[in-house]
Amino acid sequence: MNSRRAAKPQPKNVITILSDQHRWDAMEMYDARVHTPNLHRMADSGIMFNHNYCVTQACVPSRASFMTGKYQGEHLLRDNHKVLQRHEKTWPGYLSEHGVQTVAVGRTHHIDLGFDSVVRVPSGNSFPMDCHHKTLQKHWSSEAYVGPSPEPFEEYYEHKITQTALDFLQEISRSGMPFALYVGYLAPHAALTPPEPYWSMYKDLEVQMPEEGNVPVVIQEQIKAHGFDQVTPELYQKIVRGYFAMISMMDACIGMLLDKVEEMGLSENTVIIYTSDHGEMLGSKGLHSKCYGYDPSIRIPLIATCPGVIPAGRRTDAMIENIDIAPTVCDALGIETMPCSGRSAWNIMTGDKDQHREWIFSAMGNSMQTFRNHQWKWIRYADCHRNELYDMLNDPLEQNDISDTVEGRELIQKLCLKLLDFNITVHKAQVTDFDQDAVQPRLIPFFTT
Repeated sequence: MNSRRAAKPQPKNVITILSDQHRWDAMEMYDARVHTPNLHRMADSGIMFNHNYCVTQACVPSRASFMTGKYQGEHLLRDNHKVLQRHEKTWPGYLSEHGVQTVAVGRTHHIDLGFDSVVRVPSGNSFPMDCHHKTLQKHWSSEAYVGPSPEPFEEYYEHKITQTALDFLQEISRSGMPFALYVGYLAPHAALTPPEPYWSMYKDLEVQMPEEGNVPVVIQEQIKAHGFDQVTPELYQKIVRGYFAMISMMDACIGMLLDKVEEMGLSENTVIIYTSDHGEMLGSKGLHSKCYGYDPSIRIPLIATCPGVIPAGRRTDAMIENIDIAPTVCDALGIETMPCSGRSAWNIMTGDKDQHREWIFSAMGNSMQTFRNHQWKWIRYADCHRNELYDMLNDPLEQNDISDTVEGRELIQKLCLKLLDFNITVHKAQVTDFDQDAVQPRLIPFFTT
């Protein structure tokens, strides 16, 4: 039975570009300090989503959700030390079953189940030492190395990934079969060691450390435990320069991909999607790295282009979760949507619809869950029974926690019921109480079994 729908003409191929740790606003379309002409080029020729969120953090759990279209409570990966079980269905595997060639090039963080081919690319001497060394990973440490790479751009990891992807693009397009090419970058995740000329691009950038704002005790403890409170203004300036430089370097690589697609005459039948696995606090609220419920950590870029199919120059405030990419790529290629919790955003991309989700949900293991719509964001820390509540329309930087106000407590009670319904409906979950002294179970929808 042919699973392709005989609807309006649709693209034949899809290229997904997934970066690591790119916060939503670190692009020139939001922040003029960040040089990203090629992401801007994608947005101008297609659609940019202002509200795209990862449903979990860190890298592996988020990528598992991206590939399966499932929430963390469904695929059960909660840290970076496990991989997907073989029975899990991913969109690359699903597309492959429906006659699409699927190839992954570059960083997958071992979440590559279902691809026909997976191509590892060595990092060579891109980093002054093992890129996983704490001196490079803990970029907020006083002992951290944040500075230029010993390698030129042409020998740098992201450039090698891009060149390999271009070679495979040339090969897989020869057959005439539809293809799905995944390109994975490590940038802008630490190590913050961009090659020249990108390191020097930001040498004159002056930045101020953000105000810490109002954070609960549990976050204050993390700030001290990780040493975030030891970041000096001088180190912070280097961190921001390095982070922006990594993004600009990656943007140049994306430009190489865009140029090749145009050169090969594939633009009008190939959807190109750019997104990331999670964000980066970058000093917001006194925090660095990720794994928090605040927008810099969970809100990520999403840009899609396909001239003639996706109308050019559109910006949308439709709320999207990264699990929505799995059904979207199926829909884009005219293939029956794979079973998952994600919802296809293809009709948003093509301009046939402008609303998507009312609420988004994001969880960090079993310790924290975030529930938000356009106005309200509720963050719950279950291990200490602490809430945060923000009015995102009037307080987009999340500086004024109103969870302990009369209005806040009343709203949290209403949100409890909404989240309870969400957990039961989506996760098919039993809701359990994590207060061991409770006489009887209470309906607190944060931890599910």
